[in-house]
Amino acid sequence: MSKIGIIILSFFIMLFFSACSFNNKNIENSIFNINFSEIEEINVNDIEREKNIRDYINTIDKIIDNSVIVSGNNIIVGIKTNETKLTELKKIKKLIKLKIKEIDKWADNISVTFNNYIIDLIENIN
Repeated sequence: MSKIGIIILSFFIMLFFSACSFNNKNIENSIFNINFSEIEEINVNDIEREKNIRDYINTIDKIIDNSVIVSGNNIIVGIKTNETKLTELKKIKKLIKLKIKEIDKWADNISVTFNNYIIDLIENIN
């Protein structure tokens, strides 16, 4: 194959592969969109959101106390409870995540823990 043929073939291969990235309609998985979500601008400060979440969680049965950290669309919740059954803890965790998403429309990443060490860290931050 001649040099011109190799150059033309290389050009079409590059054109093919570069066009593939432009036709990708699933931009959610693009490396350029990691950690970005299209949510409306947050117009409530994090401390007020923490208080609202904390007050709501205190109304849930089986919960003794809770600690909350809010930073943008990330929320970390530490739960103190007397419940020891793993199935019940999973139910409480799921309920808390669902309810937080209902009362805080900016909640995107929610972590719930029952670990006393992490709860102490959360309390020390606040």
